[in-house]
Amino acid sequence: MIICDFHTHTKYSFDGFMEVDELCEKAIEIGIEYLSITDHYEMDGIIYDFYAPYSADEAKNKIMNAKEKYNKRLKLTYGIELGQAVYFKDEAKKFLDRYNFEFVIGSIHALKDVPDFCYMRYDWLPKELSNILWGRLLDEMYNLVLFGNIHALGHFTYPTRYMMKYGFKLEFKNYYDKIIQIFKKIIEKGICLEVNTSGMRQELNDSMPNPELLKIYKELGGKLITCGSDAHKAEHLGMDIDIAYKMLSDLGFKYVTVFHDGKQVHIKIP
Repeated sequence: MIICDFHTHTKYSFDGFMEVDELCEKAIEIGIEYLSITDHYEMDGIIYDFYAPYSADEAKNKIMNAKEKYNKRLKLTYGIELGQAVYFKDEAKKFLDRYNFEFVIGSIHALKDVPDFCYMRYDWLPKELSNILWGRLLDEMYNLVLFGNIHALGHFTYPTRYMMKYGFKLEFKNYYDKIIQIFKKIIEKGICLEVNTSGMRQELNDSMPNPELLKIYKELGGKLITCGSDAHKAEHLGMDIDIAYKMLSDLGFKYVTVFHDGKQVHIKIP
């Protein structure tokens, strides 16, 4: 049973493919009760003009209209995935204040002056450098959490989705100190940890973060988990979320958290 999908994208995202109505109809078809549309808004890509501008007003209008249209069949949430906000804090705050999103995922896809992790070739990039970049990413995630203005920290182990394509596996135990520091801070600030299932359908064959790190989060007292498929295509909507529920239940988590009409909603894991 799929209850929620809190990480999906529409055609208004820079690489999305789905119309809002298409996404909502698909969610209803497969039995999703709570859906959040969180289009990409890459702060560096928009500001430096190497991604197309995000049609924020048009997207909001479409999503809010759909929220009313489907309100008897789907609990729809107006969200955004805010990338690299930690490097553009003033601009990020203005953007968030202007559009008053109901749910904000904070993500870091790229370090400052470094390409997105998805573009790197880990078959020729020295492993020492890959590890250094991963350590820097953890530092910037901590800074992002300090900045706040987000409801969830997105795909915590993002680079692993691409590293595994080239057979490179990170050893998380070498970074437990930094990981624990981040987890303690999101617990303190009441920020959710996203369990992103996209890696389960890709070469990674695992969630982001994986059970190893989720266990640490749980042992530290973490309870706030939100699940998302990171769907860029309609057929990926809700994919493997039922497997994530089973994993979370086995780890001792009792509920997942969604955001609807400005409030946290805790839903018991089936």
